[in-house]
Amino acid sequence: MRNNFRTWLQCAALVVVAVALGGCPSSKRIVVEGYDDAALVRKRIMLLLPDSKDVKLTDAAAYGYARGTTAEGGRDQMNAELRTKLTYEISQHLDSNTVLNYADQSLSGSIMLNSTADFTGAQPKSWDAYKRAGREGNIDFFVVLNNVTFSNTASSTGGRGKEGIEADYSLLDLQQQKVVTSGHISLGQEELTTPADTYRRLAEALVGKLPFAVSEKKPK
Repeated sequence: MRNNFRTWLQCAALVVVAVALGGCPSSKRIVVEGYDDAALVRKRIMLLLPDSKDVKLTDAAAYGYARGTTAEGGRDQMNAELRTKLTYEISQHLDSNTVLNYADQSLSGSIMLNSTADFTGAQPKSWDAYKRAGREGNIDFFVVLNNVTFSNTASSTGGRGKEGIEADYSLLDLQQQKVVTSGHISLGQEELTTPADTYRRLAEALVGKLPFAVSEKKPK
């Protein structure tokens, strides 16, 4: 009886912690030693995304067609979609934190960071600019994406066609000055209903590879 009561108290305590953090976090995330929930909520997370010229389109014409534009117009649209749709989708899952796109912040004009040129693999070539951005922008973590490739197959039936995406990612802890985790995501081609489909899939895959609590609610 005593052991059962102790187990009940432990379960009740976990429920209280979950509620205090804004709900029951999903198990679809990684566990990193030294990073408990208390260290991973109410943080400012910045996405550092590649410039459009650094993103590869295996079939620019099919990518543009899926969005009702040309190959040239598709690249411009891709840049806007990455900055808005991906940021939105990730923020819906990591809703215990503030998720923003670094390029949209005024700080990016004075401290220019580049997810391609600044990195050797997952590691920044120099931490100096990132530490400064963290101090001046009150940033706790950077989620960095690079080596992004969109693969498209045109539809033969008049639809948007199929689209897949792959990318390398890394999570930078600016206070500890270290790479918390890094890896590669590869999502095969699927039929597109809307251009947001790809970013929704990428966001779901990415947050599952980070240690932050993931909301179970579905993005709108």
